[in-house]
Amino acid sequence: MNGSPSSSVKVGLGRSNVVLALGMVVFLGWITFVAVKGSIQEPDAPLGYVIGGIFGLVLIFLLIKLPVFLRGRSLEFDAAGLRFWHGSRHVLIRWDDVVAVGIAYEQAPQDAKPKLHIPSSVQDEVKGRVADFLNDQAHEVLQISGKRRIALEIYPRQLAAIEAYPKLRPYWQTLAPPEGGLPPAGWRLPLPPVVTIAQAVGRGAETYQPHRWLGWYARAWSTAR
Repeated sequence: MNGSPSSSVKVGLGRSNVVLALGMVVFLGWITFVAVKGSIQEPDAPLGYVIGGIFGLVLIFLLIKLPVFLRGRSLEFDAAGLRFWHGSRHVLIRWDDVVAVGIAYEQAPQDAKPKLHIPSSVQDEVKGRVADFLNDQAHEVLQISGKRRIALEIYPRQLAAIEAYPKLRPYWQTLAPPEGGLPPAGWRLPLPPVVTIAQAVGRGAETYQPHRWLGWYARAWSTAR
């Protein structure tokens, strides 16, 4: 995060498509390799060349477009509004079109019954406890939680605002307002499961729009998202 009330507050959100993009590269490369290898080993079955060629072309196209998939994302707050950056491009949501903004989080429900673990030996029990302790400490230091879903929710002054920001249409959702007088829909921008990032986003919104800032509020865990 950088900036001040006289300039802007910008918070990096990371590169959300890295895992997906690299997974697709590995998958397409593997399919291409297996298909071509099959036809090389069995010359009477040339279909592998066709399949490998198709997936190979898709792989080449993906590699060419890879920089687009790996563009960093960030949110920037200033006096004009909220900018949602994707690489060098951004969409500005003007504060005049916003009635409220807040951070919603979902807490994963705990298992009704704890899983029974029977160690095979005292050594296994000690190793398991040490591993759990180190994992908990790492998550505490980094303030990372895989059991939370955190998002910046932006409530528009009018529902017709969805038409004014077509590039943000994928983020438009029906929302249950945390307080009365708010519209039943708005933009929900998912944030990384890192508490410090969400806190920085909250400070950015509160710095420039304290009268529109809803703070943090809990939502029920949803399996649809």
